[in-house]
Amino acid sequence: MLTCQTATLRCTRLLHRLSSVCTTLRYVLNADEARVVWNASELTLRSETTEDDGVQPVEKKESTLVNMMKILRRAPIGARIFLVGNITLPELTLCAPIYLSTRDQVDITRLVLAGDGVMQGTIEGLHFNNWDADSVRVQSGSWRMLRCYLASLYPRRAALATSPIVMMHGSHLSLHECHVQHCKHAVHVLEPADLQMISCLFQDLNAGVRSVCGGGDIRVEGCTFYDTKRAFHFDPHVRGYARSNTMQCEPFGDVEPPEHFHFIPQL
Repeated sequence: MLTCQTATLRCTRLLHRLSSVCTTLRYVLNADEARVVWNASELTLRSETTEDDGVQPVEKKESTLVNMMKILRRAPIGARIFLVGNITLPELTLCAPIYLSTRDQVDITRLVLAGDGVMQGTIEGLHFNNWDADSVRVQSGSWRMLRCYLASLYPRRAALATSPIVMMHGSHLSLHECHVQHCKHAVHVLEPADLQMISCLFQDLNAGVRSVCGGGDIRVEGCTFYDTKRAFHFDPHVRGYARSNTMQCEPFGDVEPPEHFHFIPQL
């Protein structure tokens, strides 16, 4: 396990560099036992700051956060990273599918997700609060959000808040046990994409999911829609299904459901 407590962590991949010139070391690192260790390894990033080296706490905290964002942006495919401490990140871009989780409350103003779609990245337990811009933009790749919380900064003006999650063309997103409230829409599918929502809670929204630009594949199962005007606002070309959901609202409002979207009412 690697731990970053200051802004001085650098990954040099020293062992892998040495293995390029040492046959014995290369054999050891490529053995099955070593692969298990590498795959299970994780990086812990902490937000702790101290008054040493003549650096002011505020300045050091800012330096640590900047370094965190650089580490996360450059994280390799499949990396397992845990954020520890009460952290607030202004904007974060993940360029490769990784596993990012937290053991404390971590607030992120805006998160951009990008990937190649070969592997699925996971975002777990993060908090997102925004008002005039999306909090999570799924630019490309395949991602899963697990037990995340997304809400507007101004609950009383939820109808005017932007959608916290926006999906772009060809992206894949799976929401599991997430809580979204006080927003215009939970997810806005701007272009055809693949969306799955399982066991999520949606509260105080104009619509749970909005997709009005060319369809997409949307699957909703075991979710709860509470104090929401309607669950879905769909383009006629949307495909997929909704089943085993609890809805205290109209599924489609006064709009006809798409022909290829199968809605199964709760019994």
